Amino acid sequence: MKDKKDPGIHHHFRRESKIMLWWLVGIPVVLLIAGLLVTPVVLWFLNRASS
Repeated sequence: MKDKKDPGIHHHFRRESKIMLWWLVGIPVVLLIAGLLVTPVVLWFLNRASS
């Protein structure tokens, strides 16, 4: 008989799928937003340094 406290294998795969979705969707979105925010600052700094 199964113990009631044992979440089972489905809970494990549900947790793993959340981690995989974070790596496939979350991280690229965060990197894209960071790039969009940092790019104007870097370009402004390079333009100012070359003048």
